[in-house]
Amino acid sequence: LPPKITASTGIDALSHAIDGLMNKLANPFYDSLALSGIELIGKYLRKAHSNGQDLEARYHMAMGATISMIAMSGTGALYSHSITYTLAMFRPMAHGIGCGMSLAYTMAFNLPVIENRLALIARAMGGRIESLTAREAGQNAVDAVYNLARDVGIPVSLKEIGFKHEELPKMAEVCITRYPRANNPRPMSKDECLNIFESMWEGKIRYI
Repeated sequence: LPPKITASTGIDALSHAIDGLMNKLANPFYDSLALSGIELIGKYLRKAHSNGQDLEARYHMAMGATISMIAMSGTGALYSHSITYTLAMFRPMAHGIGCGMSLAYTMAFNLPVIENRLALIARAMGGRIESLTAREAGQNAVDAVYNLARDVGIPVSLKEIGFKHEELPKMAEVCITRYPRANNPRPMSKDECLNIFESMWEGKIRYI
């Protein structure tokens, strides 16, 4: 695949694994698949993106994408998917680009209620978290996902790809009303959704 499609589909696969792990319906079976997918994608996406002929990286990305989708199929998508559906209603956009832009922000939103789960993601992505608190390790996971998306060319802000600030309230309303996620570990109000879109517009993670 060309680099741009490698990035989009690879980050989408990562969102499947992470949404599955954060989900209220998560269980040890799906957790094991999700964490394996996160580990593979965290290790090999940059390699596959930078060198399309790297067959080892391609193989492990294919494996990571497959098991990550199984993990989410057994649990369900969360707000990274709701946001990308919303973004595509306002601007033509590949599904994986939207997931890649929104994933770290939705992780940061969920951090206060699932610190230990995000710490597992940090470890799976190679983070050294032994001396960190659960919250610090969770922030490490958010930063790792944000940096991976940025490193493979996913846009870092809505502003840079032409979204208008005055569109954000309508986008938040659409996201919450059309694509609610009952199995997200933390309930999300329209104002909280708007805060996420504000952060995405600026391209800066906000921790609560």
